[in-house]
Amino acid sequence: MTRAARGDGAPPCPAGTTPLRRRPRASERGAVIFVVILVLAVLTAIGVFAAHEAGLNQRVSGYSRQSTQNGYVADYAAMALAGELSGPRKQAYVDQLKSASEQCASLPNLADGGVNPPCYKVTAAEFQQRLQQDGLSDTYFDPDGGSFGVSNTPVAGDFVVEMTDPGPAGGKVPGTQQDDRARGFQNMQYTLTATGQVRPTSVTDSDAGVCNSTTEQESAQVSGTRSMRVYVTVPYVSQ
Repeated sequence: MTRAARGDGAPPCPAGTTPLRRRPRASERGAVIFVVILVLAVLTAIGVFAAHEAGLNQRVSGYSRQSTQNGYVADYAAMALAGELSGPRKQAYVDQLKSASEQCASLPNLADGGVNPPCYKVTAAEFQQRLQQDGLSDTYFDPDGGSFGVSNTPVAGDFVVEMTDPGPAGGKVPGTQQDDRARGFQNMQYTLTATGQVRPTSVTDSDAGVCNSTTEQESAQVSGTRSMRVYVTVPYVSQ
C-alpha cells in the first residue's frame, strides 16, 4: 500500500516498532506540593519572627520607660529628704540617725557587737504623713494628674531614703557664718541613698501605693528599682 493509498500522509512504522506515547508526570505532582508547603512554611516563620520582634521591641521600650521612671522617683526622694534637712525638722532626723535603731539595706552586715551603724530610713508613706501633719493636702505622686504618663494599668510610685554615714563637713558652708560664734553646732555631711519604684496597683488602692498588702508586695517583688546616692551638707547641727 502506498502512502497515497493510506491517505494519512504519515510514513509507515518500521517493522517491529510501536508508536511512542507521552507518559503522565504523576511523580512531579508531589514535588510541586512539597515546594508549595516549603514556601508556606518559610513565610509563616518570617511572620512569626516579625510578630515576636515587634512584641520584643514593645517590652524593651516598656522596661526602659519603667527604669527611667524609677530613676526620677529615686531622684525625687533624695530631694525630698534634702529639703527636710534644710527645714526645722533637721535636728529630729539627726537624732533618729544617732539612735541607730534602723537596719538599712545600704549598710548590710555592718553591725559591730550587735550595734547597728548610724542609719535612719524614711518611706514615701512617712513623708506623706508629715505633709498631712503640716495641714497640706498635697500628694507626692498624682497618677490621675499624669505623674507617670499614660498607662494601660494603674501604677503607683514608692520610695525609701536611707540617711547614713554622719561626719563633719570640710571647710565652710556657703551662706553660713564664717566665724566660730555658733558654738555647740557643727556642719555635718550625710549620705542619702534613695531607691525608687513604679509598680502596678489597683484602682481601689486608697493608701497612695503603700506596700501593705499581699498583692502589692508581690507586685513590688517583680517590679524593677533604681537607686541613687548623694552627699548633703547640713549646717548648724547640734552635737
